[in-house]
Amino acid sequence: MAMDTIIIYLLKSSLSLAFFYILYMLCFRKDTFFGLRRFYFLASILFSLLFPLFSFQVSRARLSLLPEYFSDTITVVSGNAIDNPGQSAFDFGWMEFSFLIISFVSFILLLRFIRQIYSLYKLRKNNTAEPYGAYTLIRINDPKASSFTFFKWIFLHVGEKSHEDISEILTHEKVYVNQLHTIDVVVCELFCVVFWWNPFAWLLRKELKTNLEYLADRGVLKKGYDSRGYQYTLLHITAQQSGIPIINHFNISELKKRIWMMNKKKSSAIVSVKYLLAIPLVGILLLTNCTTELNTQIEQLSRSNGANILFKPFTTVEQMPQFVGGEEAMNQYIRKNLQYPLDAQENGVEGRVTIRFIVTHEGKIRDAKLLKGILPSCDEEALRVIREMPDWQPGKQNGQPVDVYFTIPIVFKLK
Repeated sequence: MAMDTIIIYLLKSSLSLAFFYILYMLCFRKDTFFGLRRFYFLASILFSLLFPLFSFQVSRARLSLLPEYFSDTITVVSGNAIDNPGQSAFDFGWMEFSFLIISFVSFILLLRFIRQIYSLYKLRKNNTAEPYGAYTLIRINDPKASSFTFFKWIFLHVGEKSHEDISEILTHEKVYVNQLHTIDVVVCELFCVVFWWNPFAWLLRKELKTNLEYLADRGVLKKGYDSRGYQYTLLHITAQQSGIPIINHFNISELKKRIWMMNKKKSSAIVSVKYLLAIPLVGILLLTNCTTELNTQIEQLSRSNGANILFKPFTTVEQMPQFVGGEEAMNQYIRKNLQYPLDAQENGVEGRVTIRFIVTHEGKIRDAKLLKGILPSCDEEALRVIREMPDWQPGKQNGQPVDVYFTIPIVFKLK
């Protein structure tokens, strides 16, 4: 994959996540639809990862039934310019340097993530584990540790807590297990490993973890525990941390938010309709991946009373314009005169450039325009070669030379 393609992918994914986060902060942050919000977070991450990988082509409605003429695709293969003296295949541009830095830090964070998983395994191995229904209960001996959950492992620090406190803690952690909250945390952590340089990735991570606490708190209260007693437990449990950031602690730092949300009146169901605001955002982001095929159609001029045809461009005519020597001669001319841009070779850029132009009634090339491009240097080189073509044999309609639109696709391909 070309380096610029990777950079564009990362930027598109990051911008997508930023827009979803901003929409959340503006519209969804204060409601109590915790389950819907959880889906929104995961869908935002998944969409941001996938949508840059897809592109769509949209054709404008034709203004007439006449098709525009396309020549056969011309493929131009790169030469040896990249190996010229003074140029090195190992020269680094800003894209290569940026990607190297991003990859290096991501690798360090991935090692950190793996180390955290290993620390959880060691913690389980070094403490007493026992079956607890569908779960595994690990009693932590370290007085500085806190209770938390990782998949079906419930790490419980008893300390001097009362039986009621322990019951509330276990109920809280079982909600985590039953609702598979650890999956959310792991997905978000891995996303931050790749997009560590995007502040919105860390902001979303924080909101996602807090929302999981809201869900767990709601699960405890639905079991019939007293709201005030449970909040009292939250306030009086020592705020210890395990030193393993990947897990969600029972005593998360934002207790005030949790208590405020527990006391907040439940949002009206009709308010949940506002989550449909995400649909226009998805549509707008998908539109950024659309390429438009410009099929501009020029109305065909009619003749009356033997009048001469006015020289407006036709899309098709009885006798299409032709490069002197035929289509194969045109292909050879383009391959001979078009130079594969060096920056495109160095960055591994390939693709199709589509040029539309007018062959006038005098055989001149006029109004060459780019319909679809891949890289400015490739686009300009293709336009240059088309504009510098020698005169063509003009197209004819009813025996009269006329201006005709002509479209040529040129494929840049590396060896």
